[in-house]
Amino acid sequence: MNRLIRPVARRVPLQQIRHVRAIAATGAPAPVAAVYAQVERDFGMLAPPIALHAADPAVLGAAWCLLRESLLATGAAARAVKEAVAAGVSRANQCPYCVTVHSATLDGLRPAADPLIPAAAAWAAGRADPAQLRLIRDLSPAARAELAGVALTFHYLNRMVSVFLPPSPIPARAPAFVTKVAARLMGSMARTVVQPGPAHEPLLSGTALPSDLAWAAPAPHVAEAVTHAVSVLALRAGPWLSDALLRLVQSRLDVEADIAVGSRPWLDGATAGLPAQERPVADLALLTAIAAYRMTDGIVASARAALPTDDALIAVTAWASFAAARRRTAALLTPLTERHLA
Repeated sequence: MNRLIRPVARRVPLQQIRHVRAIAATGAPAPVAAVYAQVERDFGMLAPPIALHAADPAVLGAAWCLLRESLLATGAAARAVKEAVAAGVSRANQCPYCVTVHSATLDGLRPAADPLIPAAAAWAAGRADPAQLRLIRDLSPAARAELAGVALTFHYLNRMVSVFLPPSPIPARAPAFVTKVAARLMGSMARTVVQPGPAHEPLLSGTALPSDLAWAAPAPHVAEAVTHAVSVLALRAGPWLSDALLRLVQSRLDVEADIAVGSRPWLDGATAGLPAQERPVADLALLTAIAAYRMTDGIVASARAALPTDDALIAVTAWASFAAARRRTAALLTPLTERHLA
């Protein structure tokens, strides 16, 4: 990163983060500083969607692993196609922050005309036609695994961004040329060659890839990041989520996000079977998983009584985001089967 840009690129993410105390790169605890250094080296700047996790270094490392190994690492799928998936998922999740960043990156890459790029975007957004689905299905198993990894990562990150960051990385009153400059900068950073492999030493080893994530196996670097995230996020959220709350969120993940989802009556009905003291955290977890774009400051504030520390808030929202990401990615992969395309 240009030395003139680095101070600004470090300061701006900290100004955008909400609900938790941002941790500056200067003077950060060693585990946080190590991840920050890798983010700056491989992503090109201290990306706010990663920096927002810093209150919990273990979750920070897991989120960075997911992003690095799925989107950034050089592999079987082209970076432009991966960026199309990132933007498509972000549109489906109504996450304008991530749509802005990854649409700009794709523009900055200036890829040659390739029908796979719009096909990947449409597939990721759940709007692909049969011809576009066949283009995705006919990719190599490794390329499909990488694109599914990007989809998983952004179903996760979109939800965290909706809770902890503003709607856009670019100020509303910024001059029009700022978007063009951002696209050039993001495209330039996206051309950095990032070798696949463990970006972060796993805290837990020997974990088997869960059956719903078996699609990651053809891309070992993606599979490693995914299994690491599964272990870390379950471990970190465990102390804050009762078995009943865990079951509630899992059972509600198939609920369609319509106008009623996220409303007070919907939340009251969904959590009615829980003890009163668990309902604020259940509201937070449910809304994060199912309709994070409808999150309110009031719901976060209510949950803070039961989640008094920043790392607890990050752990619970990260678990809920990842639980939803697993389900949504599985749904994207279902139409790629022969049965659906016959």
